[in-house]
Amino acid sequence: EMDRHGIAIYFFLYDDDALLWNTGDEVGSPEREFLRTLVNRFKHHERLVWCVAEEYAEKLSAERVRRIAKIIRDADDRGHAIAVHKNDGLDFSEFADDPCIDQFAIQYNVKTAEQLHAGVVQARREAKGRYGVNLSEAAEWGAGAESRRKCWACAMGGASVMVLGMDIASTPVSDLKDCGTVVRFFHAVGDLSSMEPHDELAHAGTQYVLAGPGGSSVVYTSQSGSHVGLKGLQAGKYSFRWLDCASGRTVAQESVSVAGGDQTWPRPEGIGDELAVYLYRIGG
Repeated sequence: EMDRHGIAIYFFLYDDDALLWNTGDEVGSPEREFLRTLVNRFKHHERLVWCVAEEYAEKLSAERVRRIAKIIRDADDRGHAIAVHKNDGLDFSEFADDPCIDQFAIQYNVKTAEQLHAGVVQARREAKGRYGVNLSEAAEWGAGAESRRKCWACAMGGASVMVLGMDIASTPVSDLKDCGTVVRFFHAVGDLSSMEPHDELAHAGTQYVLAGPGGSSVVYTSQSGSHVGLKGLQAGKYSFRWLDCASGRTVAQESVSVAGGDQTWPRPEGIGDELAVYLYRIGG
């Protein structure tokens, strides 16, 4: 049912402070059987990420984590991603070059959307393509507009996003819809995998930029009433896909002629203060 609805399963094998086998760096036979049994039971799910441990360093050594990740990799013939979650911070150097670890599950307890964005941008740059980044935990996330802007700030930093405490049952429907809006928007960005954070290209009221080869970009702002823009744009014809982040309303503009250099664009009618726009070059 989760697969049918496109829901990703983030499977923490060990929660914080969990230590079922006190074997130091070693993974003994009972634990190996435990791990293989879990993998074989759930690996049929399409959208699944294995996370070795939550705040791993409270009980496990880095070497133990690496050995657990290798066991998971060998047991899972479906090739699901394997992640590791750490205590508060952005350093993932102990796992950066491990071929069995695909994702850094970040805990970063800062207060503002801007700080979260800067943190995930730093983490992604330090990854250098060796692993993905997922903002999986941030304390005092908030709700409503604050929650929405933090989700966008992380996504625009090139990270996946999870919200600590968003347990569905007690979460306002509007906050859940905001999460869905983020997902639908980025699913429609055809070349997302080739895009990287490039905030240095922000112009006018633009706050964050993801940019890829060939003139494709995503820009975001939550600043009231301002135009958005980009620096150093290649001249040509572009398609624009505008999104009102609060309402979910979209506006498409096809075959827009854009001069080269630094350019700005007014927000279309019906698009409010907090917006994202995906633009891509369709011709010279």
